[in-house]
Amino acid sequence: MTTMKNRLFLLIALTSLLLGAASCTSERGGAMEVPSEKPTEVVPAEGVLTNIVRVKLSETYQTRVGERSLRASVDGDWETNVPELTECLKEIGAVEVRPLFPIDPKFEKRMRRAGLHLWYDIVLDESTKSKGTQTRALEEVKQLPGVEIVEQVPIYRQMDQEPPLFFGANLRAIDFDPVRPDQVTYPFNDPMLPKQWHYFNNGSGLKSLKGADLNLFEAWQKEVGKPNVIVAVIDGGVYYDHEDLKQNIWVNPKPGVAGDKYVGDIHGYNFADGNADIAFDAHGTHVAGVIAAVNNNSIGVSGIAGGNGTPNSGVRVMVCDAFGHGGKGQAFEQAFVYAANHGAVISQNSWGGAKFLAPSLKAAIDYFIDYAGCDNDGNQLPDSPMKGGVVLFAAGNESSDDIVYPAAYGEVVAVAAMAPDWKKAYYTNRGEYVDITAPGGDMHYPGGQIYSTSVRVQKDESGKIVQANSHYEFMQGTSMACPHVSGVTALIVSHFGGSGFTNEECKQQLLTALRPADIDAINPGFEGVLGKGYLDAARALDRNQKQAPQAVAEVKIEAQYTAQTLCFGAVKDGDDRTATYYYIYSDDEKALTKDNYKGAKSRRIFGLNYEPGDEIQVLFKNLKLDHEYHYAIVAQDRWGNLSEPAFVSGKTLLNQPPKIEVVSEGQHRVTGTEQAEIKVLLNDPEGHKVTYSLSGNHTGVRIEEVSDTELILHLSARGAIGVHEFVLKVTDEFGATATQSFSFEVYANSAPVMTTPLPKTLFLTLGKPAIELDLSKYVNDPDGHEVSYEITSGANTEALRSQLKGSILTINPAKLGKSTVQLKAVDSQGADLYMSINIRVVDSDIVYHVYPIPTYDVLHVLLNNGMKDVELSVVNGEGTKVLRQQVPNPTDTALGAREVELDVRQLSGGVYTLVVKSGSESYYRKFVKY
Repeated sequence: MTTMKNRLFLLIALTSLLLGAASCTSERGGAMEVPSEKPTEVVPAEGVLTNIVRVKLSETYQTRVGERSLRASVDGDWETNVPELTECLKEIGAVEVRPLFPIDPKFEKRMRRAGLHLWYDIVLDESTKSKGTQTRALEEVKQLPGVEIVEQVPIYRQMDQEPPLFFGANLRAIDFDPVRPDQVTYPFNDPMLPKQWHYFNNGSGLKSLKGADLNLFEAWQKEVGKPNVIVAVIDGGVYYDHEDLKQNIWVNPKPGVAGDKYVGDIHGYNFADGNADIAFDAHGTHVAGVIAAVNNNSIGVSGIAGGNGTPNSGVRVMVCDAFGHGGKGQAFEQAFVYAANHGAVISQNSWGGAKFLAPSLKAAIDYFIDYAGCDNDGNQLPDSPMKGGVVLFAAGNESSDDIVYPAAYGEVVAVAAMAPDWKKAYYTNRGEYVDITAPGGDMHYPGGQIYSTSVRVQKDESGKIVQANSHYEFMQGTSMACPHVSGVTALIVSHFGGSGFTNEECKQQLLTALRPADIDAINPGFEGVLGKGYLDAARALDRNQKQAPQAVAEVKIEAQYTAQTLCFGAVKDGDDRTATYYYIYSDDEKALTKDNYKGAKSRRIFGLNYEPGDEIQVLFKNLKLDHEYHYAIVAQDRWGNLSEPAFVSGKTLLNQPPKIEVVSEGQHRVTGTEQAEIKVLLNDPEGHKVTYSLSGNHTGVRIEEVSDTELILHLSARGAIGVHEFVLKVTDEFGATATQSFSFEVYANSAPVMTTPLPKTLFLTLGKPAIELDLSKYVNDPDGHEVSYEITSGANTEALRSQLKGSILTINPAKLGKSTVQLKAVDSQGADLYMSINIRVVDSDIVYHVYPIPTYDVLHVLLNNGMKDVELSVVNGEGTKVLRQQVPNPTDTALGAREVELDVRQLSGGVYTLVVKSGSESYYRKFVKY
């Protein structure tokens, strides 16, 4: 299966298709198979070994098949004790049927109890394509009455064989000077230990933070690892002759001999190739070095549980090569069983990536967890440091939230990766299945990857390793984070191991040993998916002295409107320095007491980053206004010991509504392009920010925000004609509101109208001064709009010259004659009124016109309306006045003419002279009377 390291391995995702199977959930949290009429078929989505069909048989059927491997004859014929199986094997072109888990006579009883004897691999003859494909074989095998589960075996490739996931095939950090800083005292003389910031980070690296490490130096003061603790590294083959590893490589006290399943397994086994020829691999060797590189030997690097350089120190690494020389691992299941049967109690696994947990792999993992360090009956062996095994898996390097197996299996410890500044490594997978985070390195930090042992190999043309040399290098990944946790697990077992020590106790020591850094606060947006926190090696070696934390002494509440901040001091814990967590229970209805607080909703606060006495502030938001809340605070240490609860109650603040003051009162009317304004002042008594909105018929209303406390409502005639009523609503940030109603009218605009008629004809006397006519005295706008005037035609003719300034029309006579001046009055909204004045230029300013001439009966005389005391008379040719008429004075002296009729019917025909006198002025005109 694939390792998690970016540089080397590609993760192959698996999906499952479950066909007609009954299943239930075991206590371990994975799928537990039960017999059914039809077998379960497990089909990975991607590459599989096309020549293998894996099956689990029923107990009865397994008894009929037998436990030895079966092979076809040279001509492909089969003979078995089960006729239908014989026919099926012939039909699908099988060449071999072999047990997946060879029975170890020493542990036969427990292997059978675990059902391992029920698993078989059916090997197909790939060269005989006419016998059918693997798909057909799967279908045929499913029909056998004693088959409960059918699996395909996935192929997992090393990363070197596939396109890299991140930034290129070789992810290497910028190196830094490994010279030991003078201010740091290193516990061991390994020359490259200063490169291993992940053990002790003094913050000297670029972007690194002091203390962002495993806190290993303090742990080494208590424990460095013991040789009776065996860690199975299920990975690529560990280079067991490495100069900085060989002292801590496991040596099998009874290697297999001819006739045994595992012949020559001196340091472990190559399960992928089925022999003891270990395929030395850089990744597996790197992982092993993190766990158990030999310490204090003046060579290379240090290992977490690598001892102190003395022969009887350091844990031992069991080499479980799962990839082999071809890099196609398919025997991981056997590695778990082998490790459990040969004394390992810790299983280190930096590979995975499936979308489900294959039943055969689950069976193998469960076997290791249940029986590592135990006898056939599940009792701890006298020489074993622990009862049961601990299995650890890397979470993966796809920067994904997807659930991946085996890491997501509830019974294993899943490990995410951090960078040298506490932040999650950019590549790490995350999820609720992750248990803990440890240093995995990050290429974006100079020297920020993980430095450990490695191997350089030379291969011949066939791919066989012909030479291997010790090497050291940087790598990164959850592959590197996981052995940090495995190494600390090995320290725990070394320190606490012995009779009665169990794997569950070990996991409690491990998963409660946290650095004083809040992983959720440091990685916002990833709360709850990076495990309980950062692993602290020193704290993993602390003992539970069953001392509960002190009770919280005093709690203050800082009240806000919809929030409260609880302030209290961090408390001391007698055996753990300070409390690990604070549980805050809250209720908005009833006071909390010792009898009822556990039923209230709770919130957990990480406490290790506070020294006793430091103030802790916890904010509760989205509370009700002016409402009392009740709290209980309980401190808890890593072991689950609880303090006495502290109780406090407090009320949120009462919020006052904002106020609205209207400055611009009165009626507001608009039409056309007119606008009106209303000035509004806002005031919130507590100074809260406010928002505002309009409701009702507010078409044509625009709000201008002059300042936080002043608005101007701009009113326009965009809406329909009529009265518009609307409401301004002002809301403060906590929901209190104030409203104010407004109205304005949109009206139809009326054009200007004539209030006084203009003269029909205006007479001007040639040679006399111009006259001025104020048009505003004749025109009015019903809506009170300002009116402007313009001459549209006739401004300048032969008879006159005219001009307009404002409302004053000035007309100068130029020549005897007639003309017409066209005028327009326009209001501010564009409505207009057209007018005209007839102009006549005459030579007298007493009489404007006399007609008709000649006349029969009546002579019409147009007089200047401004003339008074006018007398008309007619004189004949002899100079005798034959007719005389006095004209009444006008009642209106407005510009224009008045017409007077002179009856001349009594006159005889002839030529006469009309004489018009007014004061000292006289007018004479001859006319003919018929």
